[in-house]
Amino acid sequence: MSSATFATRGYKSLSEQTRSAKDLEYDVILGVTRELRQSSEKSSSDFPAFAKTLNKNERLWIEIGTQVAHPDNALEPNLRARLFYLAEFVGHQTSLVLKGSASIESLIETNVAVLRGLKGVL
Repeated sequence: MSSATFATRGYKSLSEQTRSAKDLEYDVILGVTRELRQSSEKSSSDFPAFAKTLNKNERLWIEIGTQVAHPDNALEPNLRARLFYLAEFVGHQTSLVLKGSASIESLIETNVAVLRGLKGVL
């Protein structure tokens, strides 16, 4: 292994270790949001893929809801309550989208709002 390769690997592992939990959360939500946008464009031609992406987003929000409901969560109570409400909203809205009674846009907008909050852009 060359010294450049060794140095690159060492730096990469160091940068991964120094990323904050907020950065990781941002990346996960961003990835799911991109998938929602992409699959919404093909919802009529590939409904199974669309439904799978909706499910992935809903599972993400179930996890967020579970985390903020935990008594040891360090977020301030008002923020925890708002995130828990959003998790419930996403579950309900996902059902409506799957039935064809609602647009996926509200789910995308919810994720984007959280992304802005994580970056401190409001």
